[in-house]
Amino acid sequence: MTMNHTSAVEELQTAWEALRTRWHELGEVWNDPVHERFAREHWAPLEKQTIAAGQSLGELLRVLAAAHRNVP
Repeated sequence: MTMNHTSAVEELQTAWEALRTRWHELGEVWNDPVHERFAREHWAPLEKQTIAAGQSLGELLRVLAAAHRNVP
């Protein structure tokens, strides 16, 4: 594997922030009921899932690091 686990998580966070920025920019020009429905039905769940996944990956990295330290 060419990247370590930490950089993979950082890459995910960077990509998510870029997507959020684009979403907010889009909201400035796409402001109608379809946008509102899309935001409610798709964006909001995606945002919750992405945040939860990032938190879970962070916790997994902490557990893996601790396990690695405890292996002789």
